[in-house]
Amino acid sequence: MKNKIKKIKRNRKPADSKQSRFAKIQNRELESISKPQNPTTNFKRSGSGMGPNGQVWLYGIHTVKAALSNPNRKKYRLLINESSPDLLTLNNEEIKTEFVPRQKIDSILSSNAVHQGIALLVAPLKYEPLDAICQSSGQNTVVVILDQITDPRNIGAILRSASAFNVACVVIPNKYTPQMTATLAKSASGALDQIPIVNSTNISRTIDTLKKTDFWVVGLDSGSKQIFSRTNTNGKIALVLGAEGAGLRRLTREKCDFLVNIPINPRIGSLNVSTSAAIAFYEISNIHKMSSLT
Repeated sequence: MKNKIKKIKRNRKPADSKQSRFAKIQNRELESISKPQNPTTNFKRSGSGMGPNGQVWLYGIHTVKAALSNPNRKKYRLLINESSPDLLTLNNEEIKTEFVPRQKIDSILSSNAVHQGIALLVAPLKYEPLDAICQSSGQNTVVVILDQITDPRNIGAILRSASAFNVACVVIPNKYTPQMTATLAKSASGALDQIPIVNSTNISRTIDTLKKTDFWVVGLDSGSKQIFSRTNTNGKIALVLGAEGAGLRRLTREKCDFLVNIPINPRIGSLNVSTSAAIAFYEISNIHKMSSLT
């Protein structure tokens, strides 16, 4: 028993010295200088691209310009590389511009962020209610439903294409979907601040709501024998896009009025979901243009 006690004592860590205790106190004091609740005084989680209290650092010229132009986007800080004063023209003077070394911007973003010398600290956008979209929908309104797409770059690319083809809104599920992060915003190249986002707690019920307001629900499914370009997509369309690889879930597929595919060279296998989305938006846009001429 005595041997065991001695062994335990030998394995104990030595007590902190006065110097180490002093260093710990200094570190705590330095950490307390920046208060998380005040977004104007600190950089939180260096290298994460996240600000305090759930705020997000957006970066890139197109992304920041769109956010600055969006009256519904709450902004806190605008950082511009001190070597790029010409970027000041992007600011609408709503917030003060801070000219900083490029290294400062590098330190708050992820290592692979191509920020082009500009970063903007913002609050996340609020989601749009589906009822409002339905009430304002017209004869050829198009909405997009994302069925558990998880790659933020794919979602960003879909948003960009949706904005290019005047899609009314993008519906994303509450679960299994990434947050509207800087990576997603950069991939969207400004579209995140240009197109309404609807958050759905239940995609099946969302589809039912759209059907009640005369939307035709069209699902992209590589296994379908019906070719998209030969399908009448005139009128109000809800286009459903499935997850990367897995495609549409069974219940979602069953809720669709039509399942269509985009025929491609079989050697390729399948298209990226964002590429398929862009092709589908183009097809629907052409049909709507033709219908408006008749």
